[in-house]
Amino acid sequence: MEKNPLLAAANGTGFHNLTVKASFNDLSLILGEPETGFDKVHYRWTRMTLDGEVFTVYDFRMPFPPSPDTVIEWHIGGHNLSATEKAQRLILSDLERYCK
Repeated sequence: MEKNPLLAAANGTGFHNLTVKASFNDLSLILGEPETGFDKVHYRWTRMTLDGEVFTVYDFRMPFPPSPDTVIEWHIGGHNLSATEKAQRLILSDLERYCK
């Protein structure tokens, strides 16, 4: 079975104290379908910034999956702070553009 190279590239990403507030539905609209089945995380998206830096967006240690329209704070992971800052700007811009 061939592994998804984007998911493999997410290995080693971490939380750099950056988050985004959004609903599951809004994130799904701009990021597509999430991955599931991770320890301590119900939903995770693995994507790239415009310049190719891998980042993840995930709900960390929520007691249960968030309801689709409830706005929660999602963690942004990356290989470094710069990648997570770029990801946060990209997500906030897309949320403003497509979800308001």
